Amino acid sequence: MTIRLRHLAAINPPVPGWEQIPDDCLLAFVPLEAVWPRQVDFTRLRPKSEVSTGYTRFMEGDVIVPKITPTFEADRSTWVQGSPTTVLTGTTELHVVRPSANLDPRYLDYLFSSRPFLEGGANEMIGVAGQKRVPEEWLCDYRLPITDLQQQWRIAEYLDSETARIDSLISKKRRLVELLNRRRQAVIAAALTGKIVVDDGLPDQAHGGGQHFDSQREQLREIRPLRAYAEVHLGRQRSPQHDTGPYMTQYLRAANVKDGELDLSDVKSMNFEPDERDQFSLQQGDVLVTEGSGSITAVGASAVWNGEIEGTVCFQNTLLRLRPRGSTDPRFLAWWCRYAYADGLFASVAQGANIHHISAERVRSLSMVYVPPATQQAIADYLDAETSRINSIIEREHQTVNLLVERRRTLITAIVTGEMTVPRTGT
Repeated sequence: MTIRLRHLAAINPPVPGWEQIPDDCLLAFVPLEAVWPRQVDFTRLRPKSEVSTGYTRFMEGDVIVPKITPTFEADRSTWVQGSPTTVLTGTTELHVVRPSANLDPRYLDYLFSSRPFLEGGANEMIGVAGQKRVPEEWLCDYRLPITDLQQQWRIAEYLDSETARIDSLISKKRRLVELLNRRRQAVIAAALTGKIVVDDGLPDQAHGGGQHFDSQREQLREIRPLRAYAEVHLGRQRSPQHDTGPYMTQYLRAANVKDGELDLSDVKSMNFEPDERDQFSLQQGDVLVTEGSGSITAVGASAVWNGEIEGTVCFQNTLLRLRPRGSTDPRFLAWWCRYAYADGLFASVAQGANIHHISAERVRSLSMVYVPPATQQAIADYLDAETSRINSIIEREHQTVNLLVERRRTLITAIVTGEMTVPRTGT
């Protein structure tokens, strides 16, 4: 038998005594990115006067449920505990569930992590693509198994113990992935700064007066601006007049460029006249660099265009196109851009307040140590091989994490739905 959630909990209830809280009283503030299972970030505090309108209000002991896709499907509901303030405020993208005395909050938290709840909510979302939300009415009518408090407590205790083991393994795997990512970046930096000597097969004389790609002789190497290695151009500005026309062309923008890879899941189109296509089209080996962003950490992210989409593809002015000159190895240029992004070189020339821009001219003037073409190729070969090896390990660890996450969800689902009984203590 089942019972609707509305009969065991208040959905999006008011906070008792809200009006009596002084305007200068600091309250914990929870944005969506701070909501994680049993790991809510309570470090943000704001005076009540700043959060009195336009925000969700809830309390210690409530269970909060992200309502928007894809955060809801990612199983980010959580029981609020350990807050520095009894009353909290946060993003409007949260539903608040306040359990009655007949509902254990930990049990409810686990139920919100079960497959029926997550799949049911995803199926009932309303709104446009990318902005779909779980309706309050569906949450109110969600049917829970009828279970007494003692059994709810036993289920929560068992799942606390079992999921803690799985969560510990997941944390270790994710920590390993972090270390591998750092290792990969260290390898890139070492190869591009001469801390690792890469054998290019040439005698020392070929490097000019005995210069070798070696950190011990770094001070002897010639410094050149980036423009000596690549042509740097800003993309075409988007405007309503280009939304239609006879030469509709796909184009890439900042959202399509991640650190080291392209995200082509959402490629837009606008009208590029024939002469504009010649000016703004992409060629295989072009390096695309994020020119502007509201986040300084996103400025300078780069990826290589390898003709992933057939036909003419252009680029918008949120990107810079770095096209290798004559003897410049395209792979070397791409690796240097990834190094410059991680090392903060691109960010160091960014300007602006709300939107940070690095500009084509400032990027053209960035300093690079001269590297002979043969050494460029050797460095690119080395980094291709080394990072491929590290990436393979990272991919295996990601797969293991996914399996552990699925194992956790399967266990929770089996227990809260009654498909699997809680083992008796001592049996």
